[in-house]
Amino acid sequence: MKKLLLLLLCVPLLFSCVENDKDKKENNWKKEHKDNFMDACIRGIPGYEFTYSQKEQYCSCSLGRMMEQYNTAEEMDEAALKWTLEDIMKQAEPCVDFLK
Repeated sequence: MKKLLLLLLCVPLLFSCVENDKDKKENNWKKEHKDNFMDACIRGIPGYEFTYSQKEQYCSCSLGRMMEQYNTAEEMDEAALKWTLEDIMKQAEPCVDFLK
């Protein structure tokens, strides 16, 4: 009985580790848009508090998050128009450690 219960608990875990191509967004970000994002992000961080490497790592993390959530830069730009300060903080939070 214990083995059956253990097996039933593990099955969902196994399926959650398998990548489902239907759920994965295809990335259509153009190199130009990625470069523009990185340039704007790096320039937007005060230069005297952080090294260029820290800025680059933070911005790269942020770009990766945006690319995971939005199919194109245009889609992200449209969504960003509706973001609140709280939304922006939630987007930035996972990448902030790169600025420490």
